[in-house]
Amino acid sequence: MSSAEDFDLAVEIEATVRALPGVTGVFQAGLTMTRVVEVGARLLGLRDGAATLVVLERESDAVRVSVAIGVDSSAGAVDTARRTHAAVEAVLRARADTVAGIQVTVVHIEETAPARPSLPEPAPPSTGLPGEVLPGGILSEPV
Repeated sequence: MSSAEDFDLAVEIEATVRALPGVTGVFQAGLTMTRVVEVGARLLGLRDGAATLVVLERESDAVRVSVAIGVDSSAGAVDTARRTHAAVEAVLRARADTVAGIQVTVVHIEETAPARPSLPEPAPPSTGLPGEVLPGGILSEPV
């Protein structure tokens, strides 16, 4: 496959992963050293400036994919990672690529804020007059 086809594949995988339930974001995948080599290759003109957050590595006739995701805590990190792995594998199989490996790394878990209880309406200010209805439906007694 050409580098343009690999770029298109990485873009497709990134879009597929972003659309999964429970995924809150896609982050730069790969080891720091891999990213340093990638930046160096771009600076030397060996690779174009286009980049995705998904890392693809060709190993003869197979492809290895690394993707880093953020997950919603209510969806569960393990379940979301498994769904992500399955989705990436489906994209690769649909393109008839042999899978050398798929690495899914959860790099961020976003806490879902619990629903806030509704606060009661504030009571209107009291006039202090006898017979006034107080909060809770109680009548004030004459003085």
